[in-house]
Amino acid sequence: MSAGTPPTIVPDPDYRDGSREGRLRFSKRAEQHLRDELALHARKQCQEPMAAFAACAKENGMFVIFKCRALNNA
Repeated sequence: MSAGTPPTIVPDPDYRDGSREGRLRFSKRAEQHLRDELALHARKQCQEPMAAFAACAKENGMFVIFKCRALNNA
């Protein structure tokens, strides 16, 4: 595992303490796990377009608004 990736937490489906809150806590952990996976996937998908926009912005300075518009909308 590299330093930039969050740890993968897999909720234990057999964990229940019998109370309603125990079931809700499991659901919250599962939702958080899915949110973390989605965020990681989104960062991976957007990494290349964001790097291209950043390079364009560094090259064009104040004119970034006009010259990098196509990259910003990608």
